[in-house]
Amino acid sequence: MENTSDVEQAVKNEFTAYYLLDEFPPQWDESFLESDTPERAARSAIHFKDALNDEQISSLVDSLHAASTDPTHPMVSIISAATQIDWVDPENWPVLQTLLAHIVENLHEYDSPPNLINIVDIEQSFEALSWTFKRLDDTSIQANFSEGNLVLPVIAQIEEPLLRFLLFPFPDAALDDEETDYRRLMQIGSSDPVVKLLLGDDNELVTSVEHVIASLDGSLLTDTVTTSIDMLFNFVRSSYEDIVAAVTLIDTSDAEEIE
Repeated sequence: MENTSDVEQAVKNEFTAYYLLDEFPPQWDESFLESDTPERAARSAIHFKDALNDEQISSLVDSLHAASTDPTHPMVSIISAATQIDWVDPENWPVLQTLLAHIVENLHEYDSPPNLINIVDIEQSFEALSWTFKRLDDTSIQANFSEGNLVLPVIAQIEEPLLRFLLFPFPDAALDDEETDYRRLMQIGSSDPVVKLLLGDDNELVTSVEHVIASLDGSLLTDTVTTSIDMLFNFVRSSYEDIVAAVTLIDTSDAEEIE
């Protein structure tokens, strides 16, 4: 196994998961730099805080700050390799500089934001949409949605500082580790810049959309709920055949094809 520091590995993991070439617009524009980039950076700062200790975060901040001013810095090479993007290219370099600066800023100023949205707010949004749901615990609720011949569970979960929506494409089925093509699943998961493919605690396949709670407008929460769930279902519909071809399921008695 490659001898890589925890900090470098965290950077590789983050940029491989969230910053691949096909997750960016064909051309950089002002809207991307002003709205999308800060949001991505805020999420990355949270992920780094979860993955690294305080000493490692300090080292990461120093490295990212140095990299944002020096295209020959080793961290730039690591990020370029992880994303398959030539960030040293004159057209790309200002974008990376902006992104790294935002990540550093978030890491400097990060302090777990107050939980501005709670599970009762989510329940009220589900009620406003006339959706039937049940409370799972103090931080999550579940609703079931019909999709063709399937009833698919969707969970809304608050885990500060994030609000997550999780959809399970294959209820009551786990992935067979030996037969499932995980490399193909990673490729499918990287096809959407927002929806992610994950593995659950019981090796079940999960699709996820997450939001930074502090960035949400509580008055628009119902819109956020409907948009997030629509995104999950649209992803599953569009990718279903590819996903089915990549996985082998254990106990598929309740899983039928989406029509």
